[in-house]
Amino acid sequence: MSDNPTPHQLVDTVIAAAVQAGIEENEDQNGAIQDGVGRWQSTQRDGRRSSTAAGYLGPVRGRPNLGVITDAEATEIDFVGDRAVGVQFLRHGEPQAARCRQEVILSAGSFNSPKLLLLSGIGPAADLAPLGIACREDLPVGRNLQDHLIVMLNWLTDRESMKDAWTPENLARWEEDGSGPMASNVGEGGAFIRTRSDLSAPDIQLTFCPVMLSDDFLVPPTDHAVSLGPVLLKPESRGVVSLRTSLPISKVRVRNDYLTTENDRRTMIDGVRASLEIAEQEAQEAAVLYYVDEMTQAEIAEELGRSLPTVRKRLREFLACARKALSESLPGIDLPEGDEP
Repeated sequence: MSDNPTPHQLVDTVIAAAVQAGIEENEDQNGAIQDGVGRWQSTQRDGRRSSTAAGYLGPVRGRPNLGVITDAEATEIDFVGDRAVGVQFLRHGEPQAARCRQEVILSAGSFNSPKLLLLSGIGPAADLAPLGIACREDLPVGRNLQDHLIVMLNWLTDRESMKDAWTPENLARWEEDGSGPMASNVGEGGAFIRTRSDLSAPDIQLTFCPVMLSDDFLVPPTDHAVSLGPVLLKPESRGVVSLRTSLPISKVRVRNDYLTTENDRRTMIDGVRASLEIAEQEAQEAAVLYYVDEMTQAEIAEELGRSLPTVRKRLREFLACARKALSESLPGIDLPEGDEP
């Protein structure tokens, strides 16, 4: 864990405003107490991201008992009886297999781990049968999906943000010594808060970013802005990961079912209100040109209700474009339409 080598001053402004709003400062949120506001550390070394591969795999790549196969996608787990003995995979379009002497460890992430189990016949029998997959074990694989929803709010500012940070000069600086805005993790600071006094731990994380973030972070910023918003830490809502087809190259269907419980909706509303309260403090007002006027709880709930259909519509449009592009690049393969996200 490393401190940001070139911290942005706009984040310090939001931290000061959060303290004015009554959130206690915490210099080490990775320490014994998580509650409070402060700057965050990141998994970096010398200004560069230290991923799991870089931090743990890279240093031992030369071990004789380690083999790493890249450009490959697992397609099915091999079994002998009830025991997993290996995995089948595609590499450069060619089917291959790997066998083990001890054990198979499945660690493919929240989407691809259930995908591989389902393709291998481990999952709800009622879901596998229509796809022609023989059920090996009837288990609720793909159920209980939990995700941390974020509602990001933006305030325009007359101060320099990271809007114009991606320049050849800043890239050269980062390549030389790992410093400058290119070394930023963007979410440079934030707070962990409890929206109710009876909670045993924080239920909202507030993220502070010195740049405009909108449209699911998929479009570049159009103005100088500072962003902050709540993240739901302990969602009660549960989603589902399921197969679209029995083809290993097909992506899974993900239904998040965000904000489907009253407690999730109430907690997110309280998180938005906490963000608005920070923006109203003197330290923040000095940095922003425009901020949202105070909203009642009912108004925030109404706004969230209006936003969700818009998000679903944008997702449908994106998926339709992606499906069209894939159909054109993979002639002869019939891609299913799928359900609404």
